[in-house]
Amino acid sequence: MKLAILAVCAGVVLSPAGTARGQVRNWATPADGLWRTAGNWNPANVPDTTGETALLGLTGAYNVSLQGDSFQVGGVQITNPLAELRILQSGAVSFTVLNIVGDLTN
Repeated sequence: MKLAILAVCAGVVLSPAGTARGQVRNWATPADGLWRTAGNWNPANVPDTTGETALLGLTGAYNVSLQGDSFQVGGVQITNPLAELRILQSGAVSFTVLNIVGDLTN
């Protein structure tokens, strides 16, 4: 698993609350893309609630980037060793936060 933190003012907040349950959103784009683009996920909806788990399991090498966003999700699973979750700083936005209330697993 690769978790790339690419900005000084970026972060991942882990709040252990047990395994997340609910809707799983699978990364569906076999290329780099932004987390906040609904069409990059299957079903087509951005994982942005504690009832959702983001799964980066699609084969191939790609980067999923959070940029100027602030999301709270139930969990993140990265099962493809070539996939990277990148948290980037965006222009005037001073921070990006992904708050994972459940599990971050690979």
